[in-house]
Amino acid sequence: MKNRYLFIVTESESANGICASNVMDALIKAGEDVHYFTVKQRLVGRIDSYLRHRSLSKVKKKILKMIFWLINKAKLMLSVFSWPLISRQYCQRYYKKAKQIVSDYSIHCIVPIYKQIDPLIVASKLKTLNPQIVVTPYFLDSLSGGFGPKIFSKRQFLKRGLKWEKRVLWNADAVFVMEASRGHHEQYNRDTAFFEKLVYVDIPLLHLQNGDRAEGEATENDKIKVLYCGTLAYPMRNIPYIVEVLSRINSENVEFVFVGNTNVASLFSNAKCVKYLPAMSHDKVVAMMQEADVLMNLGVKQVSAISGKIFEYMAIGKPIISTYCMDEEACFQYLQQYPLTLMLDERDTDYQGQADKIMSFLDSVKGKSVDPKYVLERFEANRPETFVKNIQRVIERKNEDSIN
Repeated sequence: MKNRYLFIVTESESANGICASNVMDALIKAGEDVHYFTVKQRLVGRIDSYLRHRSLSKVKKKILKMIFWLINKAKLMLSVFSWPLISRQYCQRYYKKAKQIVSDYSIHCIVPIYKQIDPLIVASKLKTLNPQIVVTPYFLDSLSGGFGPKIFSKRQFLKRGLKWEKRVLWNADAVFVMEASRGHHEQYNRDTAFFEKLVYVDIPLLHLQNGDRAEGEATENDKIKVLYCGTLAYPMRNIPYIVEVLSRINSENVEFVFVGNTNVASLFSNAKCVKYLPAMSHDKVVAMMQEADVLMNLGVKQVSAISGKIFEYMAIGKPIISTYCMDEEACFQYLQQYPLTLMLDERDTDYQGQADKIMSFLDSVKGKSVDPKYVLERFEANRPETFVKNIQRVIERKNEDSIN
């Protein structure tokens, strides 16, 4: 008999939403039953979606961005004592819809994805009402060990996150967390009811289309295209550093394209070989990755955070340039195992030397790519199919316990 799954995801177009989509696709291929519904977003979510998908004039776009910023800040200030719960009405919409789906479809397993706290609250409440349902919260981002509003100090954010984790995870059957956050959980969660239920997994973005990847064919007349795609928020990522380095490159044969939302767009005009594009749909970004010659990643200033895009990069088989700002950078251990990688230390202020390393690397990897078989074998934990096996084991164990 098929298991019936309900994934609760608040942002389908986010990196978390893409990961969830990969896992759901893998479950369907494994013969399982997955359901997908939508609920009305918060106003800021609807404005953000409108900005992403509509062709707007500069004036209208600027006005809507200002409205988005004002509403977002106002809502955050109003919810300062309840954060990460921002809107009780929004959470209630999710609960009402999920409760109906659980009843109508006889759901076996609920998988709430943490990006916002609402899916975790909803799943915990439904588990209380339906103890027989398997609930497996899925943290692609860490709650207590991740990023939070600037109005909180690190201590306040940690305390708030730990409190909410205990509140929404106490009755979970298993809690899937990233391997990169293992140290954080072992330090702060040992005394919790859910610590023994933690299952360490990895980003499920290593997905090869039909077992193939784009060939790294050399181009003689075109520019070498280096692509970065993802969040470009400063100071989470060190945008000034990479711009300083790229501004030292004086070549008309290379172009660096950065795609994503940023709060420092003006910085990208400081390097003539750099082109900046606002965030776009994942499908468009994937097409751009296939067309690029080299892919770029920027390190994150958080030990437990990892750039999921590196697994999409490796699945394509293109050479990768990545920066890092600390020896414990989560991406480091993965990219060191990938043959065509250049790692740049953001603490090195020899910007010209870094620029020279980039140009030498681009010349050395021209026309090269990595065998997909090597990638699949080396990074088995990052395949969506691996996560499916993990979640199926949890359900099997739950079924065995109920029989005994």
